[in-house]
Amino acid sequence: MPRDAHSAARAVDMLDLLIEFFDDGDRWIKGKLDDGAGNRCLVGALRDIRDGHNLYGAPTRIYLLRAMQRSPKTGWTGLISFNDRCRDFAELREVILQARKLAVADIEKAPARRPDYRTARGLAPAAAPA
Repeated sequence: MPRDAHSAARAVDMLDLLIEFFDDGDRWIKGKLDDGAGNRCLVGALRDIRDGHNLYGAPTRIYLLRAMQRSPKTGWTGLISFNDRCRDFAELREVILQARKLAVADIEKAPARRPDYRTARGLAPAAAPA
């Protein structure tokens, strides 16, 4: 599970970009990371998006794996085997959307952190009550 709402938000960004990249499955492939024509499997797309949008450290894989566990199908050991065993893009999209819901839920559960006025202004922190 991500450590904070910021990490979960980065995962949401990544998952949104993943859905956008696949464009209703037109750019989704099985069996290899990249076909040389701009099409990619799930892992290939994750790598490409991470590199292109500087989303290093986003826990996207964790959310995808958690969403896969909730899927009615079992036996997938990782993202590559999941990608290659999907019947069609609709099945993959459903897991991506489920992963996004999990990340959003983590954002909503995170306690709101409000900046301390003194810290935000560069002043010394308030003295702790004795």
